[in-house]
Amino acid sequence: MDPFVDIFLQIDSDNSNTITTSDLEHYASSHNLDMGMVSKWTALFDPQNTGEITLAMFCDVLGLQPAEVINKREILIQRAGPHLGDDIHVIFANMSMADQVFISDETRKRVNQQTSDSNTQEMAEDLKRYLDLKLGPSWQIVIVDGGYWITYTYLPGTAFQFQLGERAYLFWKIAE
Repeated sequence: MDPFVDIFLQIDSDNSNTITTSDLEHYASSHNLDMGMVSKWTALFDPQNTGEITLAMFCDVLGLQPAEVINKREILIQRAGPHLGDDIHVIFANMSMADQVFISDETRKRVNQQTSDSNTQEMAEDLKRYLDLKLGPSWQIVIVDGGYWITYTYLPGTAFQFQLGERAYLFWKIAE
């Protein structure tokens, strides 16, 4: 049953719990599937030929509970949300995942553009200017080679430390 559920959830991209014959045709076409899929799904899940397949009818035919399918959708949505790259190892985070992704992506971009270790101070200054501009002023940035111990004060929801490659990157925001 999972392949059916997966397809229904992919087609129901607006999470309305209803898919149309047009939605099915678009899905089959964009995934290079046999257009016979449309008539098979219509025969199975829309025997009245209303042009719509509701989640309730879909689940009734397959013997599923709509709540289980909705729960699966929520899990898929959470997994599809922003996530850190595999090269990021979080040391400490008190920050939204979206901001963690934003900061780590910007850091990675600058690390990949860096031509030598002598540019590290310049990279830190550039990151600070960028974060001050995009996320508000008063960001503090530390780039560390090797071990470190730190005690610091930060505004709630604005601290993030991670390792990328051989270095640790520490970001936090203070009151202005």
